[in-house]
Amino acid sequence: MENKKENKKSFLSKEWWLGIAGIAAVLALVIPYLLIPLLKSINFDKRITESSVDSIFVEQKHNGTEQHDTVPKVIEQRDTMPPPKPPITEPNPEKKDNNITKAKEFNSKGLEQDNFYHNYAKAIEYYDKAIELNPKYYQAYRNRSIAKECIGNYKSAFEDIDKAVSLKQTGPNYEQRGDLYCRQGNYSAAVRDYEKAIDLYSKINSVEWSDGRGSTNVSSNSIQEIVLNKLRCAEAQKCCY
Repeated sequence: MENKKENKKSFLSKEWWLGIAGIAAVLALVIPYLLIPLLKSINFDKRITESSVDSIFVEQKHNGTEQHDTVPKVIEQRDTMPPPKPPITEPNPEKKDNNITKAKEFNSKGLEQDNFYHNYAKAIEYYDKAIELNPKYYQAYRNRSIAKECIGNYKSAFEDIDKAVSLKQTGPNYEQRGDLYCRQGNYSAAVRDYEKAIDLYSKINSVEWSDGRGSTNVSSNSIQEIVLNKLRCAEAQKCCY
């Protein structure tokens, strides 16, 4: 009877261990399938983080600004990125043409004040507006120089005519500067500018002359005779205009 109990106990013990072994075998097969995707996900996220940090670390080391607190540096760089540049706007050609037209109108008003009313201060105001609208309007600079000469403001008159000459070398521009030099007693400079004016006049047929109310074309030959007379006076150390 005791032998039967021992055999039964031995048999149960063997069955128990076989069950344990079976369960262990099943777990050994199933667990890797459950853990592999999770481990891959963790490693992938780690690689991304390390790659981002390493790229910034290498760039900082290359620039001589190596930082060990790399993660705050990433945030700092992101927050301090420059704002996008505003779009480049092309100039409006219609506005430019309109300014040139208005500048001519103000220049004509200045000539009218100059020639008919001899109101040189008012003429200068109109020339100022013309130049403001068209900074390359060399005729307005020359006309303003003449008006300033008439009120005795020679220094400013020289500045205007020098600007006119720098914008465009024309006979009238050099003639006006020669007149200013002559008034100042600098006859050698006047002779030089008169000679230049005559040379430029000889290369054209006529010159448009305007008094603010109308315009007419004057023969360049007749103008050359006038400037030649001024030249001879300057050579004689005097002004003849």
